[in-house]
Amino acid sequence: MKKNITILLTILLLLFSFTSCRQDITKVPPTEEVTTYAELFTAWWDKMNKYYVFWDLDSPGREWDEVYDEYYPLFEECGEIEGSDPETQAKVIDYFYDITLPLSDSHYYMELNLPGMDSIRFAPSRVRAYLRAGLTPEEAKDAALNNRGSEYEKYVNSAFRNENTLNILKNVFGINTSVSGEPVYKPFSEDTVREGKLSEYFTQAGYFITPENYDYAVDRETEEINSFAVFAGITEDKIGYLAFSNFTFSPFIYNAMHNEEPVGSDLMELCNSFFDSVTETDALDGVIIDLRGNGGGLVTDLNLLWSSFISEDVKIAEIRGKKIDNRQSYSSWQDLAIQANESAERNFDKPVAVLVNGPTASCAEMSTLFFMALRDNHGGNAYVIGDTTIGAHGPLEELGSDKYGSGEFHIGDLISVDPEIYIIFNNTPIYEFRGYDGINREGVGIEPDDPSVAFNVQEFNSGTDARLNRAFEWIRTGN
Repeated sequence: MKKNITILLTILLLLFSFTSCRQDITKVPPTEEVTTYAELFTAWWDKMNKYYVFWDLDSPGREWDEVYDEYYPLFEECGEIEGSDPETQAKVIDYFYDITLPLSDSHYYMELNLPGMDSIRFAPSRVRAYLRAGLTPEEAKDAALNNRGSEYEKYVNSAFRNENTLNILKNVFGINTSVSGEPVYKPFSEDTVREGKLSEYFTQAGYFITPENYDYAVDRETEEINSFAVFAGITEDKIGYLAFSNFTFSPFIYNAMHNEEPVGSDLMELCNSFFDSVTETDALDGVIIDLRGNGGGLVTDLNLLWSSFISEDVKIAEIRGKKIDNRQSYSSWQDLAIQANESAERNFDKPVAVLVNGPTASCAEMSTLFFMALRDNHGGNAYVIGDTTIGAHGPLEELGSDKYGSGEFHIGDLISVDPEIYIIFNNTPIYEFRGYDGINREGVGIEPDDPSVAFNVQEFNSGTDARLNRAFEWIRTGN
């Protein structure tokens, strides 16, 4: 891994660098000059035509035009934006909520700001998470708009909220994850397993945890990552285990290589210790990749992490964009592959158990597809355990992505603090993404091979991780 790390940081960026409007809309107002709710809706609807990419899923016919026909009169009845009363604003919020709720895009969220009210953000994927946790549609809506609800405890106690890397480290392995100041690093060694309950599982282990809101080489202007936790271990019977909370490796390691940053050097040492065992013949008899609660992150991490498993490139998906002036005019599909590590002598053919759950998203889902592709097309032996993932596959790009013909957009001036900024931000990918098998799982998610083990919050909080135990069982018994 050491000698390939610099090259691998750039590969995914290179790979990723590769809507007709209604005819009866004759004039769309400049987005910073809207004064009525009808103009606001028209400006937003027009930008959705231009920048949203999943129209083949969400409007294969005239469905999006029919949305305009249905809702324009409702927004028109709401009148002027400035001076509108709370009842009118509540209607506007309801309308946008109802329109966006069916969208397939699980990255999508809208941030809405109306006069005299706090900014409000809502996302279809979060509503789907509430519904999966047992909330009713009404409770899910209340929770999505207000972060509360009469049955909100269903969500608080759900796998979506609890089953993640930090809680695994704390509850299952007995590691103190309350970190402040600088990150905590424990080397990959036999000494580390003396901590907590690690010796019940591993003979060698190491971990790296940043405090919450640790701002290190990551731009969090649009999405804040609360913490970055990485754990790696090897059992006595040579099963490797890797868990991490998000894909944030690249900037740490880049800075370690170019600026001699000790923080990044610690993380790189941990990664090298684990991935060297993957490339070494017969060092491991199986691997568990734990992506539960992993919401994704930087696409550059994909090659950085998984190239050690392969001696030949592995196609994981296809991506395509669309033309900015035509809702359903797309570019051709382009292959997306993980590039092989020159140090790997073979494709890893030992059992790999991949643990996923409801919040597993984006790069974590791409990683799951990598191991599935390795199994289906390259002789690998992977098995996905857990719960259906969220279905958020498209890569993101910061504002100013007109070159892609799709992606994030805003209405209003993001720089100035202006009361006439009514829709601040719309988060949506630059590309449509479908798996190596031709299946588009956006908004649907990846179904596990083994969904048999349900999440039990009481057992999990007391230290029993049934899904992790199932992964060990599958590797050790072969079934």
